[in-house]
Amino acid sequence: MKHTRKEDFIPAKNRAVLTTGEIVKMLRELKGWTQENLAKSCGINDKNISLLENNHDI
Repeated sequence: MKHTRKEDFIPAKNRAVLTTGEIVKMLRELKGWTQENLAKSCGINDKNISLLENNHDI
């Protein structure tokens, strides 16, 4: 078995840059949840979910 040295690896290039809000929305939609469903599950206000998904300060 050939051993690979750390120097032989080339780092992957960034392909997509997503905000936290975009990721939260994407995962929420994949689960089929509304903002209200997610808010209840997290124990926070659904308005805060909206602010987070739209990249506003909470």
